[in-house]
Parts: sequence; C-alpha cells; structure tokens
Amino acid sequence: MAKDIGGAEPTGKVAIITATLTAANQNEWITHMKERLKKYPKLELVAIKPSNEDQKLAFQVAQDLMKAYPDIKGLFGISSVAFPGAAEAVKQAGKSGKVFVTGLSTPNDMRPYVMDGTVRSVVLWNTKDLGYLTTYAAKALANGTLKPGATTFEAGRLGAKKIENDNILLGDILVFTRDNIGQYDF
Repeated sequence: MAKDIGGAEPTGKVAIITATLTAANQNEWITHMKERLKKYPKLELVAIKPSNEDQKLAFQVAQDLMKAYPDIKGLFGISSVAFPGAAEAVKQAGKSGKVFVTGLSTPNDMRPYVMDGTVRSVVLWNTKDLGYLTTYAAKALANGTLKPGATTFEAGRLGAKKIENDNILLGDILVFTRDNIGQYDF
C-alpha cells in the first residue's frame, strides 16, 4: 500500500476489509500489518471491517468506507473475495488512482482491475511452492524427520525454512503488477 500510494512518506487514511473478524489467519495478518504500518506514521488505519467472505458485501463495505472517509487513500482487501469487491467499488466510484486498493487474490480475478489501473499490485503466496512445502512437510511428519520443537525445516528444493509457533514459513510472496500479471493463469 505504501508503495502504491507513493512518495517518501506516504500519507493518508487506510482501511482493511477482512474476511471475518474471527478468522485466525486474517487476524494474524492484521497484527503484522499494524506493525508494518508503524514504519509509515503518516498512514492512519481508520477501520477494520468484515466482508463475511461475500464479494457483494465487500463491495458495500468499501463504498461505506469511502463515504465515511471521503479522503481515504487506500483499502486493503485481505481475502480473495474482499479484494475484487473493494476494487469494483473504487472503480464504480470513479476513484481509480485516487483510492488505492491492494490485497490478496488470484491474478485471474484481479487482472481486469490491474489492467484498467484500479489496482497497482496484487499479493499472493506462491501456490506452487506452498503445495510443494505442504507435501514435503506432511511426508517429514509421517516419517518422523520433522520433530516437535524444530525451529527450521529443510524443504527440498525450497531450502531451509523457518518454523515459528509450529508454522513453517514459506517466505517470499508473489506480487502481480501490470508488467507480469499476464504470465499467470490461475
């Protein structure tokens, strides 16, 4: 978001549209997002709203946020349905390039919004690597080579992966932009 808004010190109000307020993974992401936002003291998180994994509701929530905060600069859509719903609301409001939208979704769902300039970046984990890591870890658990309390895991072609709170961290994300989104079909 900071990169999309731009400038040395991006400024403005931002909001998060999440799946649900009780989704453990979403809440963990939000915790990290709040921590990351501390690096950008002029970006003010004004709201965290649920979309209940309903794209139409995400659209409505985004519209409501733009009405409640007419000077809002950014919306994070942190589920695969919240993001396109928020992007469509920004597009229909004629605020593409004025209200920046970013989040997590697939390139196929977000391609039209990236290509028309409503969205500058789409973030997603590398699905191929996630599947590989999951299978590799399951095998290691089954054969006993991955033990409780481990802090690292040697994941074949992916190399050493860090383990935190019993979670193996995949690492790098994919960022889809106008320059590369056409290379992906999922």
